Amino acid sequence: MAKIKPKTKRLLIIAIVATIFWVLIWSKVLVSEAGGWYSSCSNCWGDWSAHLTYISSFAYGHNFPLELPVFSGHKFTYPFVIDLLSAGLVKLGLDLPNSLVIPGLILSVILTYLIYRLAKELAGSGRAGIFAVLLFLFNGGWGADSRWLNFITSQLIPQRGILLGLSLSIIIYFLLWKKKPAPAGIIAGLLPLVHAHSYLVTLMIGGLSGWKFLLPALTLGLPQIGYVYGWAVGKNFLAVDTFWLKQWLNLWPILAFLVLGLINSPKKLRRFSLPFWLVFLAANFFRFQPYDWDNTKLLIHWYLIASIGAALILVRLKLIGLLILPLLIFPGVREVAKLTQDSNQYQFFNNQQLAVADSVRRLIPPQAVVLTASNHNHWLPALTGRQIVMGYPGWLWTYGIDYLPRQADVVKMYQGNAELLDEYLVNYVVIGPDEKNMWPDLNEAYFEANFPLIYNESGYQIFSISTPGVD
Repeated sequence: MAKIKPKTKRLLIIAIVATIFWVLIWSKVLVSEAGGWYSSCSNCWGDWSAHLTYISSFAYGHNFPLELPVFSGHKFTYPFVIDLLSAGLVKLGLDLPNSLVIPGLILSVILTYLIYRLAKELAGSGRAGIFAVLLFLFNGGWGADSRWLNFITSQLIPQRGILLGLSLSIIIYFLLWKKKPAPAGIIAGLLPLVHAHSYLVTLMIGGLSGWKFLLPALTLGLPQIGYVYGWAVGKNFLAVDTFWLKQWLNLWPILAFLVLGLINSPKKLRRFSLPFWLVFLAANFFRFQPYDWDNTKLLIHWYLIASIGAALILVRLKLIGLLILPLLIFPGVREVAKLTQDSNQYQFFNNQQLAVADSVRRLIPPQAVVLTASNHNHWLPALTGRQIVMGYPGWLWTYGIDYLPRQADVVKMYQGNAELLDEYLVNYVVIGPDEKNMWPDLNEAYFEANFPLIYNESGYQIFSISTPGVD
């Protein structure tokens, strides 16, 4: 029997450990149980309703040409590739929960391997590669008020697209390290519809390599940017903002090692790392989108490279480094461990909502526009993919959409404004627990008196206003 080489054995161990780790995490993130769909991940409960909506819009809502499912008539201002992939899996027979979980699990294992390979290549040390993986995956801030949240719990799992975007970015950085700017630029040009912030950072970093990188990156990427991203044109784009400068006081232990890693790295690694520190500085003084916390989507790239230098310092410290490492990753380990607890901490949808959604997919045409409440976890867009007049304001704000006039109009429509129902091309109106909770004084009698009731079960009513596609 052939002897396994040490290098192969190390990679095999890393693959097995990474797979077991990620299976433990993803098995709790979205599960179907007796009472409905549940999650152990609070940020997933917040973000995945949007992703479920986008997946359902492709799988059930026939969303071509593309429109934003949570703001009818508006272009799709969100990087949708990862959700389009999941929709394809639904079309092939996978259920909605697994269409999120299975790609996420696979990409998580791939990302872990890519971080190790990049760190090993840049640091010239397999041990540094392992340390860098641990520093990256288990980042986190000290103190309850820290906004430097763990990447796994705040980005890699909830935000979906960054798993693919960061994986492609690491391949780009590997190619740039190897002085291969042209293929790196081609891959960068694919990023805007995957993860916009990764495109921005790779453009900043790769642009230093000149036109061999920039030509394919801009040629492929700019048309996507021009079509998709609404947040890049609003008054809240690229504003001076020092929000992150106030956060680093809680992070001085790891920040000290990151700085030491930069100073004491080999010359080639230090030179390669410096542009990422410029990204760090830019993200500390400027806001690149309406929500200041979203700068972490840039900072994650800086931290990826900076953690390699810090890992190299820990390796050089030998036993002392081994003792320091657990202290640096403790906040992140504590946060990630919460994901492995009981999955029923946060309920996505109950059985009644799942049953109503199943009926809606049969009763309401895919291209219909529906008036609903705008809570983030509304069952109709997430489970049926039908266009709604207006969804969760918190999402729309981050997309750069001026939603306030429409928000006022939605209230008027639920009071019985027929002209606005016609103006917004509303085909169906939902009156259920979400709507009654949001507008206790909505005019239910108006809809009962003027429109056919096509569904009435378990406190959920759906009224037919007009036929889709008919004036």
